[in-house]
Amino acid sequence: MPNKVKVKFLLTALFLLTLAQFSEAQILNDSLEVLYGPNTIRYQTLEEFRERSYEYYQIDSVLAGLTKFYPVEKEGYQYQDLGNPGSAMFSIFPKLPAQSGVTTGFSAYDYYYKPASETPLFQTLSPYTSVTGIFGGGGRGFVDFTFTRNISSNINLGFEYNRLVVERAFERVGRGDNGQDINDVRLWTNHISEDGKYRGMTQLVIFSAKGAEPGGVVLSGNNTTYFDYELAKVLSKNASSKDQRFNIHSYHNYALDDKFQLFYELDYLNQNNRFDHTDVKNDTAYSKSVQVNPDATTDHSAFTFIENSAGIQGELKGFYYSAYYKNRISRYSSLYLGQVDQNVENFIGGSLRMKFDSLHYIKIKGEVNEAFNHKLEGDYTNKFLNVKYTRMQYAPAYIEQRYFSNHANWTNNFNSTQADNIEAKLTLSLFNDRIYFAPKAKLTNYVNLIYYDYDNRGNEVVPINDARPFVGVASPQQASGAVQVTSFGWDMKINFWKHFYLENSVLLSASSGGAADVVRVPAIWTNSSLYFNKVLIKKLEVLFGVDMNYTTAYQGMLYDPTVQQFYLQDGYDIFGAPIVDVNIEMKITRFRLFAKMRNITQQTGEGYFITPFYAGYNSTFDFGVVWQFFDNK
Repeated sequence: MPNKVKVKFLLTALFLLTLAQFSEAQILNDSLEVLYGPNTIRYQTLEEFRERSYEYYQIDSVLAGLTKFYPVEKEGYQYQDLGNPGSAMFSIFPKLPAQSGVTTGFSAYDYYYKPASETPLFQTLSPYTSVTGIFGGGGRGFVDFTFTRNISSNINLGFEYNRLVVERAFERVGRGDNGQDINDVRLWTNHISEDGKYRGMTQLVIFSAKGAEPGGVVLSGNNTTYFDYELAKVLSKNASSKDQRFNIHSYHNYALDDKFQLFYELDYLNQNNRFDHTDVKNDTAYSKSVQVNPDATTDHSAFTFIENSAGIQGELKGFYYSAYYKNRISRYSSLYLGQVDQNVENFIGGSLRMKFDSLHYIKIKGEVNEAFNHKLEGDYTNKFLNVKYTRMQYAPAYIEQRYFSNHANWTNNFNSTQADNIEAKLTLSLFNDRIYFAPKAKLTNYVNLIYYDYDNRGNEVVPINDARPFVGVASPQQASGAVQVTSFGWDMKINFWKHFYLENSVLLSASSGGAADVVRVPAIWTNSSLYFNKVLIKKLEVLFGVDMNYTTAYQGMLYDPTVQQFYLQDGYDIFGAPIVDVNIEMKITRFRLFAKMRNITQQTGEGYFITPFYAGYNSTFDFGVVWQFFDNK
């Protein structure tokens, strides 16, 4: 890490350790009356704010899950990345897009980016501050800071800063040799008038993801294994990518009465993507695909999206309804092509909800544009059963249709993709809630699916010990047939011997249909946690646990950094090895801390690929702290 970052982390650690001593002293002070805490800080999502719901959530202050701070482990290893937090990610199970209209097509860093509209809408009885500092092995650092307060009973302000700084996982030359740097800054305000007729919110996000693009590990000279990590040799140390986004979201609602309200909503997004390579001419892996400049690469694509929505909503005889018109203007330009395309899309949409109680409701919503690209959703939920159905037709992304850079060039005329998704989950609570068991199933059907591939796939399978990663070869293709992805499994939690808990999730999955080969999924995925959780004395709570993930080996996607896309390959398996972590967590009033030994099973074997040519996470020791303030003055 840079010296400035080191100093910041050190000061944060010292400050938090001082707080730990103060918090421990609080345990001994039985006369202290805590007036404010997690139960006096609440928040809503934008959907609930829109619907004028009175339901709120409390902030997270529990121990379980605190140690899962790597993005891939937060998601139970249902994603590939490039062996380092903050690197490009790809879901191992296909997901439907959020938008049926045109999108950028650059999605490798989507996981790290949270749109402004997903920022929680807080209501606080006192100022609230949360500080998280995590110090991971291998030069991995995470800092999260959140502050929010109500300046009056109905006006809330806040801001949040998140940073992830990670040194290179492979061929690292020393401290400060950073591989990934992600920054997220967000500001917000929300307001409800005294009479409750008006409510509004505005949220702003500035996001930046910068990352080294090593291209994968290669075998050469004294480098005889892919699992030497910082000693391993990579394809290139001169390539990098950047994804920058600026997003504003604003929503305003005025109620004439409960039955009829007017609303207006604005969303503005600017996204810029870059790929740079400073020494292409001396890097044979990249020079083979050069289109323009044989010496160096500077590829740049820019996108702008402006959405304006206006409509009506209200409640009639127990039904919530909404109807709206949305105008969406978007523009795409690139370094070599100038302005490539501009689109104006017009949508009409609406929603209907009937709520019998907090656990029993029906929701239907949808929207469609003039090209008949659409998204329709239905959701039925009761105490035991949840069934969801989604029907989509979504437009090809901008870069899937036309792209020209120093390493790639294509022009396509793809059709929209159709998708149907149905999923169901049955929730059972047994033996006085000591056993929670929820079997589930999911079926997704795609027609005209767009994916990335390369021309010689199937003809270039090379023994892995002699292979070099491919770069500058991926291009979009459209499947000629349909593909179905089916998953069955369960979520389970068992409480036994009073303070012991076992959590387990399993998915059995398969692809079928005429285009089954273009969607690769693991046959078995399972994620488990076994832990002891107890309040020992007064306000001192401890948790000792073991986390385990296992995903069967399968031919997952390869990554092409020149276009920031994951694409099909036939030569190499990913996953296929158990991942076991051991952790201890403690909570002292408002202070939580943890220590973790990651991937202890690596000590007994070579390792595994999380993406071909990128080794999975190595064995490291991590620790972190979370500190929450609830000002009671």
